[in-house]
Amino acid sequence: MYWHASEFYLKVGDTGRALELLQKNLELRPNSTSLVALARAEMASSKATEARASIDRALAMPVRSAALFWVASVVYRGDPAKAEEFHARAVRMNPRIDEDEVLPALRTAKSPP
Repeated sequence: MYWHASEFYLKVGDTGRALELLQKNLELRPNSTSLVALARAEMASSKATEARASIDRALAMPVRSAALFWVASVVYRGDPAKAEEFHARAVRMNPRIDEDEVLPALRTAKSPP
């Protein structure tokens, strides 16, 4: 339930609480899905360096999803070629991914250098 609660807190703008819950979620479920959720929240919280570490851990795992590649494309915006590659993979897996991933804070989040 940590993850579900964190989605509420992200939507209402309480990124600190969302991060706290997602860290607890990761302790219980140390998988790529949990890391993607954490990276998404870290980007929304302007924690780009932490988001890069989380998404890199998720990318190193065998489970692949459109959400993984979409969040990776946001995290890697500072590297346009890599960001586009990740985005293309996300769209191939889910052509509606841009509509599905509608967390406003990610649209303006800054990627790590």
